[in-house]
Amino acid sequence: MTYWIFLWNNKKFDLDGSLRDLDYVDWRQTNRLEVGDRVLIYATGSVARLTHLLEVTKLDIPHEQIDNNKYRLGSHDTTLKPVKYYCRLEPLAYLDPNNPEFARKNLLELGFSSKAMANFKCNNAISDMVLKNIDEATVESESAQKLFQEGTMKMLIHKRYERSLAAREECIKAKGCKCYVCGFDFEEAYGELGKGYVEVHHTSFISNSEGKERLTDPIKDLIPVCSNCHSMLHRKLNGEYLSPDRLKQLMGK
Repeated sequence: MTYWIFLWNNKKFDLDGSLRDLDYVDWRQTNRLEVGDRVLIYATGSVARLTHLLEVTKLDIPHEQIDNNKYRLGSHDTTLKPVKYYCRLEPLAYLDPNNPEFARKNLLELGFSSKAMANFKCNNAISDMVLKNIDEATVESESAQKLFQEGTMKMLIHKRYERSLAAREECIKAKGCKCYVCGFDFEEAYGELGKGYVEVHHTSFISNSEGKERLTDPIKDLIPVCSNCHSMLHRKLNGEYLSPDRLKQLMGK
């Protein structure tokens, strides 16, 4: 599976309209794509940020079968050369428009090309950053089971990874609010303001499920962590994420 960055001019094409009406968009196929590849959409111009995460679901759609006219904005773009085939992209996630990590400034620091004029392969630094941020997103889901279904990509107002707050609460109920790694307690540090607060870390990232439904055991798969340790668990050391126990060792705990 390869990650790509596709450039989108939101003044010339209504991508959100296509995704809303069809739950897919047919895009000019100009790269050596494979079904299952991931595509990050970068909005050019004044937007200047990553906006969507899409999946390649179909290739080699003849251009005669494509009718995107409904979603074209303004005059027809005659600068684009005709292509023989289109690929179909289906939405996995809308990326938070208020998150500065998706903005051009941060992308440049991660190796994004400031002179990009066409679609290109995404480097690991950018794809890892996106997955980390998606993995942090939480939406409410009710469940009365002890095993909770998580990780299914679902389109709400925004398409995001589904998490269960019930699983989070079950983890905290069983393990408390002290950080598993360093022992930090928000209530001890902040009093009433910090009472009951802690972050929860999946020992195996939900984003690794690649959109497939999986069962998460809140006792075996989740741990309470403070904000600092949580951030370090989402960083790589020598190309690999640290386990909570390895991070403990690193801190001398």
